[in-house]
Amino acid sequence: MFKFEPDPFMVGGDDEDQEGFRNHINSIGEGGGRNWVFPKKPTGKLTNAREIVASLLLLFFFSAPFIKISGHPFLQFNFITINYIFAQK
Repeated sequence: MFKFEPDPFMVGGDDEDQEGFRNHINSIGEGGGRNWVFPKKPTGKLTNAREIVASLLLLFFFSAPFIKISGHPFLQFNFITINYIFAQK
């Protein structure tokens, strides 16, 4: 059968540690059930800033077609007729 020979340039661990990860599936627990992963919601200043910017962009892009300048919408993307309007006078 296949004999695992560790890479000589691999750092750390002995042969049992290198071979051990091949002998079991990490997503299956000892009892045969699934190991569930519960990620933590990210927090911080940059995450809060990203949520604010995303909200402002959504508000802008949904409201821009209804803002009229000289009778034309401020922003309009019509992909079917290939008609793009951006702040046209």
